[in-house]
Amino acid sequence: MPRKKPLMISALVVTTLIVAAYLVLLSLDFNRYKPRIVQAVKASSGFDVAIHGDIEIGFGLDLRVVIHDIDIRNVPWGSRPEMVRMRRCEVNLALLRLIRGVLEIDQVFFIEPDFLLETNPSGESNFRIAPSKEPSPPSQASRSTDLVFLPVREVQVEKGRFTYRDGRTGETLTQDVNHLVVSASDWRSPIHLELQGSLNDRPVRVEGTFGSPAELMDSGRSWPLDLKARLDGSIASVRGTISDLPKLRGFFLITEAEGPSLSEALSLAGLTTPFEPGPFRFDALINDSEAGLMLNDIRLRVGVPESQGIEISGTIADLLSLKGVNLECQAQFRDLSKLAGPLKTSLPVKGPVALSGRIADSAPKILRFAPLHLSFGKQTFTGSAQIDTTGKLPRLNVKLASSELDLGKVLASVDEDS
Repeated sequence: MPRKKPLMISALVVTTLIVAAYLVLLSLDFNRYKPRIVQAVKASSGFDVAIHGDIEIGFGLDLRVVIHDIDIRNVPWGSRPEMVRMRRCEVNLALLRLIRGVLEIDQVFFIEPDFLLETNPSGESNFRIAPSKEPSPPSQASRSTDLVFLPVREVQVEKGRFTYRDGRTGETLTQDVNHLVVSASDWRSPIHLELQGSLNDRPVRVEGTFGSPAELMDSGRSWPLDLKARLDGSIASVRGTISDLPKLRGFFLITEAEGPSLSEALSLAGLTTPFEPGPFRFDALINDSEAGLMLNDIRLRVGVPESQGIEISGTIADLLSLKGVNLECQAQFRDLSKLAGPLKTSLPVKGPVALSGRIADSAPKILRFAPLHLSFGKQTFTGSAQIDTTGKLPRLNVKLASSELDLGKVLASVDEDS
């Protein structure tokens, strides 16, 4: 019993100190620290933050800081005033470590955030970490600097929205996120990601790893990534490196995708096809140049070998604006009734059909297929085709010639169909 008494007294003293600290913290008005928080974020990242709501403190196993109604100002050329809008942010600090003088963040929760990542016509990104160069008072300088290197074990996003807008093309891509978890066990460990959301109202699940936070902060090192996404029945993967993440430059990414339906996969990007091409397999290398994102070593295979098949290979110099298209195409169809699509009837064409040629862009939003080689059984044609998507509806213009045209070899008779 005498030995237990000092331990009990020590435990009572520690408990009393914790309760006293808890009561003191509850009595403080943390809203008066808003200017300091805004200044610290500005000094450490260059971002202009506005806190419109209250700051609250809660206790449990962790010390919880809750900040309501937050905005991060966008760049002057941005498409809207705020780069980030957020209903609530919660930060959980490891209380026992904090008592020992170690500041460590266990979890950060972003509730209903709306992130906008965009570029201007010259390709400059609105997301750039640029610490303030203005001198800070000695008492605040260390605090501002330390914020950049605070260890965060886990970040969660609930009911969020991520939007990317390309300033050169005006194209916008929006991703709704039901649940997102990004975690790293320490500063030099890989970052793990798990996402559940929707793209154009279709379910999406993404998981994978990125380089460590230390690699992210080191501007002299490339940032590795390895991601896999499941979209309906399709699977896509991206792996490689980004050498300049803040400027979104220096891409070297190997992409692969496959699925049971190409039309279903294209519908995720808002694209439609007049018929169902069938299952697909896609491989390409993404890198960048002065023109923008490039697709190299493209290889797309579509269809079922027993009935129809399409294979496309080549490069696209500017993927986002669809410029610099240089593709070789080969296609074979044994049964054109598969291409009837919305017509609900078989095409009156005899025999197998083969098509080959080169696809290139002749003008913005205009693709030209030339030279075009087309065969229906033993009947052959040469010529060109052009797809014009500048208007509300795409226009197709086809020119074909044959040295010996025999429609009887091309068109199936009514008697044969019946």
